Amino acid sequence: MSMDPLIDSLMLKLRHNRVYTASTLARLFGVSEKAVEAALATPLVPRRFDGALAGYDGRLREHRSLAMLVRR
Repeated sequence: MSMDPLIDSLMLKLRHNRVYTASTLARLFGVSEKAVEAALATPLVPRRFDGALAGYDGRLREHRSLAMLVRR
């Protein structure tokens, strides 16, 4: 156990190898989602889903090549 009671209480609530969203952390600790986002200090990244996908052709060729090797 750590010497810091805050760290100890965090460790009791959070589990290893688990992904926590801001809303989940807000619920766990009884604070607002905005407070959690501010504490994490990570900028929000806007996502764009329109337009054509690019840069996948090389990766798909690698997968196809591997699949063909396994098939033989």
